[in-house]
Amino acid sequence: MQGRQEFLSSKFILFTFLLFLCLAIYAFFWQKILSNFNLSVAYANRAADLLWGIILGAIFFNEEISFTKIISVVLVFCGIILVICSEQSKMEN
Repeated sequence: MQGRQEFLSSKFILFTFLLFLCLAIYAFFWQKILSNFNLSVAYANRAADLLWGIILGAIFFNEEISFTKIISVVLVFCGIILVICSEQSKMEN
């Protein structure tokens, strides 16, 4: 949306502000997550952004959800499960 606006117009500045606001909220919650989880588990779950990107892209930008995208998300989540299970087994031993 920002890229479609005239440079330094009121809408351009508004969208830039909203972008930085979203980044600040993201940074705040990321710091909260890091303080509550092991670093390896937190970074593995960051890959879940892929799923949110596909869902929000389909909702807001009418992007197509293809079979390839679904398979890629499934593979990423299998990796997340492997990391979390590995971390849990380390904690039990």
